[in-house]
Amino acid sequence: MITVPLGSLLNGFATTEWGACLEAAPADSGTHVYAIIVTANTGQFPLYVGQTGRLCDRIGDYTTAQFHAPTDFRVGEAIKYLRTQKPCRVDFFYRPSEAHLQDEKVLIREFLLAGYTLLNFLAAFDYKTANRDEERSLIHKFCDMALLRSKIERT
Repeated sequence: MITVPLGSLLNGFATTEWGACLEAAPADSGTHVYAIIVTANTGQFPLYVGQTGRLCDRIGDYTTAQFHAPTDFRVGEAIKYLRTQKPCRVDFFYRPSEAHLQDEKVLIREFLLAGYTLLNFLAAFDYKTANRDEERSLIHKFCDMALLRSKIERT
């Protein structure tokens, strides 16, 4: 059972709704750690945790969701599916970090220990041999599972 509120794990993070995050994110090249959080009428859950030295570019990578970049495709397709096919709000939480690799690792571990399953844990695919439609279907199934778990944990 998930007992740790998401907010307590995201203290000190700035937040913006996904549709506005390119405009809201700082354009500087400093390093950041971030979490993508999904809110549905069934509950709330973290989708993905990452770190980057190019925050605006990373958001753009997820927006374009290029198949030859498996992480960008998985995260971007999940966001698109949750926002367009499911009644979900997607928020982008971020904060500057001088120890971004370590902070990412710690945040992933904290979400895991709180009972959440992240898209980070879904095995990457080889874009040269993978089937785009099969990978998209797998991402949708992951999102559906996360939505179902958020509903079960709320009751």
